[in-house]
Amino acid sequence: MHEPAVTLTDYGLTLECWLFAALIAKSAPKQPVKRLWIAFFFFVGLASLLGGTVHGFLPDQSSLWHDIVWKSSLTAIGCTAAASWMLGAHLTGSASLTRWMPRIAAVLLVAYAGIVAFVSHRFFVAIAMYLPATVFLTIAMVMAHLREPKRGWAAGIIGLALTYAAAAVQQVKVAVHPVYFDHNALYHAIQAVALYLLFLAQSRVNRSAAA
Repeated sequence: MHEPAVTLTDYGLTLECWLFAALIAKSAPKQPVKRLWIAFFFFVGLASLLGGTVHGFLPDQSSLWHDIVWKSSLTAIGCTAAASWMLGAHLTGSASLTRWMPRIAAVLLVAYAGIVAFVSHRFFVAIAMYLPATVFLTIAMVMAHLREPKRGWAAGIIGLALTYAAAAVQQVKVAVHPVYFDHNALYHAIQAVALYLLFLAQSRVNRSAAA
């Protein structure tokens, strides 16, 4: 294994996210927004699985398998962004935005996938796709919290704030240890807490809606 800490923390995120997706799938009530949360966690988990595989087992950037798996990982990040756009639209409470956002997100995803496949597969392309969607989701979650402050969105807002903090840690390359637990592994560890808080937020809202 080439980068064990990065690979194992990536795989840990996959298990966490897919567990959350399974728990949401089994929960009640059955609402359209629930499918978006399932998609969100599924694609975060998939991106982590593929990214961890690249870091751990496909270090040769010139190999065909590295190219295929890395581009697939970036595409999964794009799918996560699409789910974030649609989740945000639901949380704003705007019927027209909720109706139109799937089409907008689909256009953005197709354009992004084309760029990844044929133009550039550098990670900044994924950031350019994911960051605006995350900002939009944050704004929408704040709006939902202000509209219904007792429904649990505070945990989600903290989780999204941790997501930004994790990204900053990764970009600045803050590490616990330069070899055994580098900036990517620390990013994954912080992200694991952030994802749990997002899951906690949606589960609290879900229970409130069922009450």
